[in-house]
Amino acid sequence: MKKGQTQLIFVFILAAVIIGLIMLLGYKGIKGITNNAKQAQIEDFVNDLSNDITSLERSRGSSKTKSYSVPTSLLKICFVQSCSVRDGSCTGAGGLNMEGAPTAITSMLEDNLFLLSSSQVVEKSSKLGSLENIEINDEGKDYFCIDNTGRIQIKMEGTGKGVILEQI
Repeated sequence: MKKGQTQLIFVFILAAVIIGLIMLLGYKGIKGITNNAKQAQIEDFVNDLSNDITSLERSRGSSKTKSYSVPTSLLKICFVQSCSVRDGSCTGAGGLNMEGAPTAITSMLEDNLFLLSSSQVVEKSSKLGSLENIEINDEGKDYFCIDNTGRIQIKMEGTGKGVILEQI
């Protein structure tokens, strides 16, 4: 084997390592951008929902049906009754009726908005968690979950001290 042929092997190995690193960094970059876009869409949904609730909560008798765009990676969006509209009582005789609710939401009742990406995984958001003064109108239950198809619709009605949410 000639000296030039021996050096050629090292060039090929170095080229393979460099190509591998470029592909790995490219994959991580694309995955990061995708995750940031999904997180931004979640933040937009939570902000829009919170703004709509705030605008309606003091308007007694006002109602509107809103449609929201939600990332399709989320399977369900769940809303739970606020304790504040029940004079802060969510325990004892005045407790919440959470029969049939996913386990992931019954363990964290200090929050009342849950975005589930699987049956037991709750997505996190800097704004996610507690919406002020919401009541649930769902046949005696104190929660409802909406299956996500990319867009969800919610009927909201102002009560003067909060907002009643109803799934459509």
